[in-house]
Amino acid sequence: MNSFLFNILLIMLCSISVTQFCAGAFEDYISFTDINIIFVTQIKYIKLMRYVFEYRVFEYALCVLFLFKI
Repeated sequence: MNSFLFNILLIMLCSISVTQFCAGAFEDYISFTDINIIFVTQIKYIKLMRYVFEYRVFEYALCVLFLFKI
């Protein structure tokens, strides 16, 4: 049961990171979509989340988790 919960936690962390990475990489293609509204205009300007987007924490976490998975 513990390994199942740990794997679910990894999937949840990776899904946020992958979504942010794709939203940043394909910013021209996602204009006027829901994911653009969520990441660019709402979450990016929350006071606590501003530093997460400024320092690209989720993208670095994605890279670190990818390296651990290998």
